[in-house]
Amino acid sequence: MLVRYLSLTLIMAGLVFAAAALYKTFNHQPDVGWAPTPDHSAELGLAWASVGPGDVLYELGCGDGRVAIVAARLGARVVCVEIDSALAAKAGQAVKAAGLEDRVEVLNEDLFDVDMSPATVVFIFLLPSVNERLRPVFEASLQPGTRIISREFEIKGWPAGRRLELPGFLFLGWTMPLEVPQQAVHPLEKSL
Repeated sequence: MLVRYLSLTLIMAGLVFAAAALYKTFNHQPDVGWAPTPDHSAELGLAWASVGPGDVLYELGCGDGRVAIVAARLGARVVCVEIDSALAAKAGQAVKAAGLEDRVEVLNEDLFDVDMSPATVVFIFLLPSVNERLRPVFEASLQPGTRIISREFEIKGWPAGRRLELPGFLFLGWTMPLEVPQQAVHPLEKSL
């Protein structure tokens, strides 16, 4: 009887875990809405970040793929990550229409589930709360020399990065590993 009870318990636990996995798979919900970055602004921002041949750019929350296409035209290989199925499909169609399928991979996934370690550049246009959640992911997975470009929003807890201000647009940039300025220690504190 005990064996039957334990077997039934294990089966039920397995079903609960399977249901949770299915829910996560089919219930992708974006953390932010989508607003496009115009091609001209993307070109200026990516040129400012020196994106080109030899780069692997990860665009997190790529929307319809505009920035990914600009990066691919600059010579980068691109991984375009979009949680919204309709936008991911639209990005895939735009990439195909541009003839860049060999340079751009579109992933319909949650950006927190993607291995970003191959990136040499990461482009984000996400809310500050999402950027803050990404900070430990970046710190743990990005290689030295990887550039991070954020349209509009800083990453809380990181020192101010480079800035490119355009009419109506702001790009911020950092290079991994971050050089966090050391706090000055007052001579009196040293004696404590």
